[in-house]
Amino acid sequence: MEAKGQAFSRLHSTSWVLLHSLVVVLCLTSLVTGLRIATQTRPEVLHFSALLPQGNMHGLHFFSAVGLLSIVIAYFLHLILFRESRSQIRRGASHYHQSVFWLGRALVLASLVSGVMLYVDRFAMATLVEIHYLAALAWVLYLLIHGGVYFVQYGWLTVKRIVISKQVHVRNDAAILVILLAAFGVMFTWTQSAARHELLVKLVSPKEQVRIDGIADETAWDGAEALTLNTIGGANFLNGQTRITIKALHNGTGAFFLVRWYDPSKSLQHLPLVKTEAGWKVTESGFYHFDETEYYEDKLALIISKNCSVAAAGTARLGPNPLKDKVPNWHGKGYHYAADGEVHDLWHWKAVRTNDMFVADDNLIGPPDIVRKGMRRYTAGYLTDPKESGGYVMNWQWYRQSGVVPRRMPQQPEALVPYQSGNGEDLSWSVPWYSYDLYDASSDVYPVGTIMPSVLYMSNRMEGDRADVYAHGRWADGQWTLEMMRRFDTNSGWDVKLESGVCLWVAAFDHAQVAHTRHMQPIQLTFESDDD
Repeated sequence: MEAKGQAFSRLHSTSWVLLHSLVVVLCLTSLVTGLRIATQTRPEVLHFSALLPQGNMHGLHFFSAVGLLSIVIAYFLHLILFRESRSQIRRGASHYHQSVFWLGRALVLASLVSGVMLYVDRFAMATLVEIHYLAALAWVLYLLIHGGVYFVQYGWLTVKRIVISKQVHVRNDAAILVILLAAFGVMFTWTQSAARHELLVKLVSPKEQVRIDGIADETAWDGAEALTLNTIGGANFLNGQTRITIKALHNGTGAFFLVRWYDPSKSLQHLPLVKTEAGWKVTESGFYHFDETEYYEDKLALIISKNCSVAAAGTARLGPNPLKDKVPNWHGKGYHYAADGEVHDLWHWKAVRTNDMFVADDNLIGPPDIVRKGMRRYTAGYLTDPKESGGYVMNWQWYRQSGVVPRRMPQQPEALVPYQSGNGEDLSWSVPWYSYDLYDASSDVYPVGTIMPSVLYMSNRMEGDRADVYAHGRWADGQWTLEMMRRFDTNSGWDVKLESGVCLWVAAFDHAQVAHTRHMQPIQLTFESDDD
């Protein structure tokens, strides 16, 4: 046993010690940050939320992945310079540990290849997501059967072998470290810029009309460049993914966007009210925790920012309480806010609440907002632009899970008859404020089971900064077609100027409140000019 212990404690080169130590740190970092990211789509992982870090997990996850890729390159160089053949690697290791070594290499390969393919958005298939997730779970097992077994066998000699080196082959060690740093620099630069998607915003004549009607039958769209992305992680989509295609035009003063995405159903029921024995109640399956995935409308969100960092301009902060001085979020998934203090534009089209107004809700992601007393939902940096009038409100005075009191009731009971048969594709689930009367309990004679829309329009459309984005969508044959338009510069501090170099991200919602699809890489816009 002593001989084995002495053989096991054989010292390695400085570069081996460094590479091995970095692998341990980076693998653990990738594992815990990856599991935190997985909480967005896998509720079972939330059971271990207290053990996982919070904050900018995407940035840290990608940083650790770049480090691991760099180490793979440096490791192969180490084998060459130190001439460590397979026979040398095998010597001193049992058959068990030799098998575990190969398992580790297979896990590194599976994790890095699937991660890179997901990172570039071109191969974002559900199968890759599963491979990447299962490889992460396998890492937990690997840490036990590799490091844990070594420690049981050799005790603290294990630590000595990992952290103490012998001073030989200084030149070789130096070469490996230089290659490691160079590889990290090259790949980090690539992940920050070279992997971006590019979209040309084609110039059209100001005389050429583009109607914002969700039909896209103008000839100008035929000549526009199309960019198609695989987006993943959304609730209710098949395998959580949908393909989104984007085209863009401009006429010198404003920009037009055409967005198409696959959605198997046209979902328009938005938290409808239902009459129960105890009164009216909001129909929901997750709205109490602000994570509704059943009784909600289809939506699309588009972020525009001067910041082209991955993962929504770096605004995603994950975890139940990534802002320690603020209140936790109800669903445990995280917040959007701008840690750099910048304002990021957010256009939020909603199939029920904004579509009939022919606008998208012009919102923003900015610095974390203050906490206001009496407000159930704190949204951190996700805020609405100010408006002067109009808009929509929910048809209840104060939300309670046990029941609500409606604000208004139909003037004629027959008005609710069409809503009793289900989610008709041509049925409007928003109603004008003045087509209903103030709620009067004495006149509430509706039978138990009656369904009533929950969205009330205050006027024809919103006015002010919040209505800067014109938009309208139509659903047909399992696909939404959405057209959007906004002036280059709204002269508002709440908006981002549209110009070459700005980046955007798109996210689709299939009757879900927050569980949207996503892509990693920004889409960088280039506006065509007369000189092009």
